[in-house]
Amino acid sequence: MFLRQLDLTTALRPSLLPDETLLYVQDSVGLYEGKYKIPSYQDGHAYLTSHRICYVGNQEPRKFSISIDLKDVDRPEFYAGFLKSSAKVTLYPKAPKHNALAIRSPKPGYPSPGSSLGSTPPSRYATPGRTVAPSPAPVRDPNATWICPICSFANPVPSNFDPSTANDRTPLPPCLACGIKPPLVHVVKAAIAALSNRSSGSTFTPTPAPATNSPLSSSPQTPVDVSLNQCPRCTFSNHPSLSSCEICGAKLSSSADRRSQIIESAITRPESPAPSLPTSVLGDTTPESVKLSFRAGGDKIFYERLKGALVQRKWLLQNAPPIPRSHTGESSQTATYSATDGYTPTPPPPKVVGIAGLEQRRAELRKNNEFVIGSAFEDLEALMTSAKK
Repeated sequence: MFLRQLDLTTALRPSLLPDETLLYVQDSVGLYEGKYKIPSYQDGHAYLTSHRICYVGNQEPRKFSISIDLKDVDRPEFYAGFLKSSAKVTLYPKAPKHNALAIRSPKPGYPSPGSSLGSTPPSRYATPGRTVAPSPAPVRDPNATWICPICSFANPVPSNFDPSTANDRTPLPPCLACGIKPPLVHVVKAAIAALSNRSSGSTFTPTPAPATNSPLSSSPQTPVDVSLNQCPRCTFSNHPSLSSCEICGAKLSSSADRRSQIIESAITRPESPAPSLPTSVLGDTTPESVKLSFRAGGDKIFYERLKGALVQRKWLLQNAPPIPRSHTGESSQTATYSATDGYTPTPPPPKVVGIAGLEQRRAELRKNNEFVIGSAFEDLEALMTSAKK
């Protein structure tokens, strides 16, 4: 079992083991299983210790609190985030020992570029042996056109243009009238509009600005309104890409700003793009991976200290005998037994002087202060919790 139930103290903090030390704490953390959000585990604190990773939810912490033992983690991965996607640390569990030799990573099945728009995503619980028949790719209207933002000429969309695989390096034909190459978003919008019109059975009609058909039309977002680029002199609604009014020639707002609005409307997505699981994941099954989503920063420090904890592996010393500690005041009374000489006094440890001694003393003092302050805060939180009850 990869995800375990967590015991909390009266101050609603993780109950640490005898040899366990706290390394880092970060708030505003959510949990994922694979690419799916875990319900009720999207707002809480992540505690990194020398033995575990603990999650304590802000709402009903005793019910929604779990832990992951570092000894069960195979490797971590870091994702820096992009746009509205938060930074994440992915934890991959180790394979079970009895199945370690029999497990082989299945060959991933990637959807074809043509079926990525019309096909539905595979089920999360699909059996690897089953084969799912791919849905037929939608046929694009051969009369699809894109509107040139410079001269407003209707150009045909290339027959070999695929909007699902298009990127900045995809060669685009120039306008047949002015010879200027179009922005990629214009051609993608025209291709998506042609696909949607073809699949719905409606006849394709060239429009000056296909702003209502965006590459992410399934997301609940507001399309760019063409009337926003209204002339301040004659109130004529111009195309968003024009810099001067077509009727009176008055100067409009910057065309670069209009184009940036179109591009932002095409690439923006809802605040929470990932789907959610129908139920909780706590159980006997081992998930494929668990992600920690950091919505308020702290991801890099957490990841660096996590790698350090995985290298140190202090949980291996949990059942080891304690290390004997010698004090300078008791060194003269400590003795060791020898078969030939009997009891001989143990020599005192070498005394560290200079800068090294000052650094050692400062480290011991800092560690003692951290222990005292941590205990004081735990007592204070326990007192506040008792007062609320």
